[in-house]
Amino acid sequence: MCLGKGVPDDLMTNNNKAFPLPQQDILPTAADLVAAYENQGGHLTCPKPYGVDLLANHPGLQQQRLMQKSRFSSFDTIFHHLVKVSLDYLRRGCSISWIPLFY
Repeated sequence: MCLGKGVPDDLMTNNNKAFPLPQQDILPTAADLVAAYENQGGHLTCPKPYGVDLLANHPGLQQQRLMQKSRFSSFDTIFHHLVKVSLDYLRRGCSISWIPLFY
């Protein structure tokens, strides 16, 4: 059996080399960085919506999708429980019959 190096949160805390910035405005905003990059000839591609919502004409299924999404909004929650608590949350997340957001 392979043992890990410890609890992820403890490892992060013990190895954390971050420190607070002396001033909040020491770094430029994202908008300022984008403008500077594009002024220098850079080009950024912004993500665009794609696909078709298969549930657009099915309000009942849209509501069901929202309820499931609110229970398990991202894999981060399932991963947190998997690492720190138990496998139950992962099992519940995997047992949901997911309704696709897009096709």
